[in-house]
Amino acid sequence: VAAIIAYLILTLHLADSPWASFDAARFHSMAEAIIAGLAPYVDYVDPKPPLLYFAVALMDLIAPAGSIDIPVMAGLNVASALLIWRIGREDYGSAAGYFSGLLFLVASVFVQGYFLFAEQFGVLFLLCAYISARKSNYALAGLFVGLAVGFKQYAALALIPLLYLMHARGERRY
Repeated sequence: VAAIIAYLILTLHLADSPWASFDAARFHSMAEAIIAGLAPYVDYVDPKPPLLYFAVALMDLIAPAGSIDIPVMAGLNVASALLIWRIGREDYGSAAGYFSGLLFLVASVFVQGYFLFAEQFGVLFLLCAYISARKSNYALAGLFVGLAVGFKQYAALALIPLLYLMHARGERRY
């Protein structure tokens, strides 16, 4: 139900949004360059991290450019909301977890026009990193942070709390 609601709201919100066109057009231009065999950052220059462009290129290979952007981003937002629900449920109980996930889902709709593509991937991978670190699986947490950095540079800041968590737990393996 949440996925359907998120999809409908995002579709209605972004259908005519001027925010959806500028960044999306740039991302799809780089994806088209990659699909055409051109060298990213050489034949087409845009200063975003590379995983974003390859993810958009993959989306463009699956369906016509731009046609599945909204469903994919809505799916990433719903997946992030479910991870937030899980974290909240484990730490604070069912009601807190449910409302945390729901508030994230609602808030993601309102910021959607300003943050398109990279942020959803970054948030999802950072949440996966946090869950992995809580289970003392720091190598996997580092991999998830690395994936998040491949979509958004400032995700590297997530290393600070993860390293602190390792230090606080006395972890010395890594």
